[in-house]
Amino acid sequence: MTAPKHILIVEDEVPMAEALDFKLKQAGFATTVANDGAVAIEAVRSTAFDLILLDLILPKVDGFGVLEEIRKRKIKAPVLILSNLSQQDDINRALGMGAKDFLVKTNIQISDFIERVKKELGA
Repeated sequence: MTAPKHILIVEDEVPMAEALDFKLKQAGFATTVANDGAVAIEAVRSTAFDLILLDLILPKVDGFGVLEEIRKRKIKAPVLILSNLSQQDDINRALGMGAKDFLVKTNIQISDFIERVKKELGA
């Protein structure tokens, strides 16, 4: 049996982080949760992830700073942005920095998001 795909959840809203963590584990994924950008950067420096879920509005280092670090380190894991920011400038900036997709939290159900993750990872 192969090891489960490992997902980094970068989300400062604890109820949202816990819901994503729970649902992804239920779906058979391994997860690590980072509640701020600085913790997320430490995580990507020390651990290989198959996918990164990234909020943009974070304490310490924002999601764009985390994306910058991912790009600097040439990390290949796809990054899905999950944010309440929905300005086209933010979307374009995140996608331009290498994010694979940009999903607005208020526009997506967690179950649909889990399906999106499964599709991305071929699970």
